Amino acid sequence: ATYQGHNIDPCLKGIAVNNKKQVHIVDVAARLAKRLAIEKQGDEFGELSDSHPLQQNLEKLTEDEKEMTLGEMYNNQLTVLIRLAHRWKRVAKERRQQQSHVEGDS
Repeated sequence: ATYQGHNIDPCLKGIAVNNKKQVHIVDVAARLAKRLAIEKQGDEFGELSDSHPLQQNLEKLTEDEKEMTLGEMYNNQLTVLIRLAHRWKRVAKERRQQQSHVEGDS
């Protein structure tokens, strides 16, 4: 996934994040292992089905505390930063216009 030109690792963007902005280490380790397996196996890599016991155990482990995913948190924070940058740019432009208007009146 990409947001405004910033890449988010597809294996890591789904990591569960709780309301304290914490992640579960087992979820992180499993997703890093998946990324390595994809890199090593390439086209031969096969996803576990949602009904696979290991997949279900991992979901149970993180689902209770999950408030959002790492990708969602990243996008939310990036959106806030972009809005702040636009606001700062607009305010700076308004100040320059006010300054030039005041200097023109002198």
